[in-house]
Amino acid sequence: MKKKIFIPTLCFAALSTVAFEEAVQAADPPAAKAQMDTKYVTVSQGSVLNLRTSASTGSTVIAKLQRGTKVSVLSEAGGWAKVVVNGKTGYVSGQFLSASAPVNKPAANVKQPQTSSAAKSVTKYVNVNSSSSLNMRSSGSPSGSVIAKLPRGTQVSVQSETGGWARVIVNGRAGYVSSQFLATSIAASRPAANVKQAAAPAAPKTVTKYINVNPGSSLNMRSSGSISGNVIAKLSRGTQVTVQSEAGGWAKITANGRTGYVSTQYLSDSAPSSSQPAANIKQSSSSTATQTVVKYVDVNPGASLNMRGSASTSGSVITKLARGTKVSVQSETKGWAKVSANGRTGYVSTTYLSASNPTASSTSAKPKPVVKPATKYVDVKPGSLLNVRSSASTSGKIVGKLSSGTAVSVESESKGWAKVRVNGITGYVSTDFLSS
Repeated sequence: MKKKIFIPTLCFAALSTVAFEEAVQAADPPAAKAQMDTKYVTVSQGSVLNLRTSASTGSTVIAKLQRGTKVSVLSEAGGWAKVVVNGKTGYVSGQFLSASAPVNKPAANVKQPQTSSAAKSVTKYVNVNSSSSLNMRSSGSPSGSVIAKLPRGTQVSVQSETGGWARVIVNGRAGYVSSQFLATSIAASRPAANVKQAAAPAAPKTVTKYINVNPGSSLNMRSSGSISGNVIAKLSRGTQVTVQSEAGGWAKITANGRTGYVSTQYLSDSAPSSSQPAANIKQSSSSTATQTVVKYVDVNPGASLNMRGSASTSGSVITKLARGTKVSVQSETKGWAKVSANGRTGYVSTTYLSASNPTASSTSAKPKPVVKPATKYVDVKPGSLLNVRSSASTSGKIVGKLSSGTAVSVESESKGWAKVRVNGITGYVSTDFLSS
């Protein structure tokens, strides 16, 4: 009896175990392996396909794939394919992939667009005049730095051409040259026919000139053709310079082994004399000579002028100057003059300074009559500036510059100079450049 009962029990246990295993296997299937397609790069022979970090033509190129390269495609979207090739993962244009390896001929009916940077190089030759050279620059612009000079007949590999410039590789270096000086065949030894040499001319014609500023002054040589360019040297009157080019009122020159820019109005064809001031030259900020000017306190009789510790009405009063006191003016700006008088240095209002001693010309006790200023306008050539000076002289320090059309209040005029007030500054300008 025990034997008959035991056998069914074992059978039931065995059947239960099998059913349990089947249930477990059905509930937990193995993970499905991601499906990858194999495709091949199909660009024109000699071209390459860029593998990029993201699905965009603006992303970084991490590899270049040759025609026929086998890639594993992970996904495709928006005309781009995410692929794995040679251990790298990136993105390529989907239109340059095919399911089968291409034969050794250009991809049929496939026009290479800008989304792929596959560029077929073309061999050309430098075609400039004999003894000339062609500048290879760092960018497709005449302002690009020159990185090499290519003589006539040099073979170059043209990668692309746009806007009159060709990107080339020559002697292991890449750069840009003007397309008009490239030819598809080696040029003969005679000059290139009907080609006007421009981008890579021979040494430019230079002209010798001389610095012509007022005696004791100097001319700033700047790093660029602008008054904002850094001053790299100061050239004294009579210095000989080599002028390489002139444009926009500036001359590119070489002097004392340095190259820079100076204002053309202070250059002359002949060396100036050692004593005569530069004729008919309006002194500008390019002259750096600092001169002191003697003036006199011109206040009403019995009054005094405050000398302050700073150029402000809130500056502390360090002394009081009587009418007729002689002062040495070191500089003037924004209606204030830095002066030295009686062994002390401070600031006074320029309104109460005059070029002549008021006590010597008149002993009258009555106040100075009030003169109503007249309004006039700066009349210089467009692009030029009129210097406002600290005194009625070309040697007076420049305290401001006025553009054409600027309105000024003229307080007085004498001997070709006008005392004016403009933008809070009082100074002197030439009456030749004022109009009503």
